[in-house]
Amino acid sequence: GIGEAAQLIALAGPRSTTVVGVDVNQGAAVVGAARGLLRSLRVEMHVADVLTIDPTPELLADIVVAEPPFGMQSASPASITDPRWRYGVPPRASADAAWIQHVLAHLKPTGRGYLISARSPLARGGQEGRIRAELLKADVVRAVVGLPRKLLPNTSVPLALWVLDGPLDPSV
Repeated sequence: GIGEAAQLIALAGPRSTTVVGVDVNQGAAVVGAARGLLRSLRVEMHVADVLTIDPTPELLADIVVAEPPFGMQSASPASITDPRWRYGVPPRASADAAWIQHVLAHLKPTGRGYLISARSPLARGGQEGRIRAELLKADVVRAVVGLPRKLLPNTSVPLALWVLDGPLDPSV
């Protein structure tokens, strides 16, 4: 949210050489870049809807932090040829499974991803349930932590923090 991730990543210390950010909103991208620069970080910002077109498909990172909008639907059907959907093509009705897979697609094998979501993706069945099963089989979910209501100022829904490990073989 508006460059907060850049501040969190700065806490990682000298390992953080460059922060790459993406936001769908031009103004938020400018604010995010400015916040990173205030922390003396090299910042590369992109304005894009990452679930439609990934502006950095080759990027593999040590740390990925994502706070996507809650309860979002995909603007268009997910492409079955998108390499990010290795655990299953996300349903159009909910973008949560897409966000999780987007984070995983950008992690180095030794990387760690952090994603905040509503808790509802933990209980949905259908395609999302199958994707969760594949994530567990692949051993990429380190933890899912239930967070209290009103933890973030913009929502009162109960949240979950997903802690994800980079896939052992990112090329598969």
